[in-house]
Amino acid sequence: MGLRSGVWWRCGECPTAGEWGALFAALTLGVAVIAAAIALVQLNAHFRSQWALSRPYVVVDFTFRAAIMMQVEIRNISTSAAADVRLTVNPPFESQRVNGAADALNEVFNGSHVISLLAPGRRILYSLDRAPDYFEAGLPLQYSVTATYRDALARQRRDWRWLGFRRTVVTYEDSFVLDAGQWKRATTETDYDNQFLNIAKRVEKQVNATATNLISIDASLQRVASAANPTPRTIRGPSRSSRKLR
Repeated sequence: MGLRSGVWWRCGECPTAGEWGALFAALTLGVAVIAAAIALVQLNAHFRSQWALSRPYVVVDFTFRAAIMMQVEIRNISTSAAADVRLTVNPPFESQRVNGAADALNEVFNGSHVISLLAPGRRILYSLDRAPDYFEAGLPLQYSVTATYRDALARQRRDWRWLGFRRTVVTYEDSFVLDAGQWKRATTETDYDNQFLNIAKRVEKQVNATATNLISIDASLQRVASAANPTPRTIRGPSRSSRKLR
């Protein structure tokens, strides 16, 4: 029995042309769905990276002025302003200074004190102690600090609830470990701005002292000249009244 035209390629249970077309369409749809899912993942990653680049970042760390004064620095290292900054520390800061430096720091880091705004690139410094005295006193070398703050633009996100979406303010919370032990034997960088300022002040004091000495020397020379060359006195004759009496 001969094969009919149009079905000569069919063998046994092979799919028909319509079935092959449906299969290829399903495969194409699957590839399109996978490509769309990958695109959505990449778009989400892009949004997250932009979010991370635009959000504020507040860091807390030790810094040293003139390699002696130990200070606690609160700095905004991002390009966005941070608002409502709250700080906590554990254990509380300790210091050998008698001017209440540790008490002032602990008041800032008590969790209820609010820094209303910390502009991009700005920092706040609090003096804690002289580094040599601090290390010799055996005070704590590590402090755990937690910073909580929000974007100054009051950025919001949507949280899903059964009754719909609810907008809430996005807050950030970062934790830091302030390790003074790593600075104990480290060489700190030179504060050239402070060094040049001190040099300028010393030069100004020396110039003022030199000017004062020159003024004193000039006054002394004038006194010596006056003593060496006294002003001649004018000898006056007798008055008319005295001549008449004679």
